[in-house]
Amino acid sequence: MPPGAHADFGAVMQRMRRIRAHISDHDSSPASRSSASTFFLGDGRFTGPDTIEVSGSKLTFKKAVIATGARAVRPAVPGIEEAGYLTNETVFSLTEKPERSP
Repeated sequence: MPPGAHADFGAVMQRMRRIRAHISDHDSSPASRSSASTFFLGDGRFTGPDTIEVSGSKLTFKKAVIATGARAVRPAVPGIEEAGYLTNETVFSLTEKPERSP
């Protein structure tokens, strides 16, 4: 941000939450299933430039997306609970800009 410019952090985060809520309706697996995509769940490995094996089934594709998912984990750092921390799940709940550490 240019020097002297200010942003309303609460308003920015509120807008971001609205956008995420709208996107999540279209980004979730059930919503995507109604598109032209086909989903396969299981352990997979590429077996060629246009083939993948998923849980024993060999599949061919023109384009593939590998979506593994993720969950936040508390880092094993002494004192982190007292200091506080954010994860990819909690950062979106902020309504005020966190203080900057020295």
